[in-house]
Amino acid sequence: MNAQIKMTPTATEAPAFMAAPLEAVSPVVSSGFAILHGSIAPVGGILKLSGFGERFEGQARVFEDEMTAIAAIRAGEIASGTAIIIRHKTDLRDIVDAIEHAGITGIALISDGHIAGSTAQAMIVGSCAPAAQAGGNIGRLRDGDMITIDATSRRIDTTADLSGRKSSFTAPARGYQGHPALEKYARVMTAAS
Repeated sequence: MNAQIKMTPTATEAPAFMAAPLEAVSPVVSSGFAILHGSIAPVGGILKLSGFGERFEGQARVFEDEMTAIAAIRAGEIASGTAIIIRHKTDLRDIVDAIEHAGITGIALISDGHIAGSTAQAMIVGSCAPAAQAGGNIGRLRDGDMITIDATSRRIDTTADLSGRKSSFTAPARGYQGHPALEKYARVMTAAS
């Protein structure tokens, strides 16, 4: 078979959107993901845009583990306008499921963990960097701190003075001692940005 594969279109074949100048393309804030920066995530965080809206403002409720946060949700301790902070969580799927099942809306979920797929009516920000384990500002947040997330301006901030606080986060014991490659990876790995 002698079929040729054409890898790039010619100027006449290129779709019109490819020829539009970059300035003409307006940012989309209604779906997908956005990178946020601010006092909580100076290096960056990933906002899932398809949840709650374009702006959130509320008080933090800080949890060191997901199970405690899920118990608080099930006990009815999380109200609309709360920013749930979970530190060092690798996957937010279970907490997102708990929020959906409880029917809570108008909240934010912030973590230095990964974002899971979700239909929860919440602003979900994951991968906040630097992580709490690396001494990041997410480890300095406390209950009651005011949190603001603005999708339009791509900001995630708190009014609290985090510079004067010591991190209350204690890193969990790593389960890979004795594995030289994983130990080296953990020592040298930093934020992707």
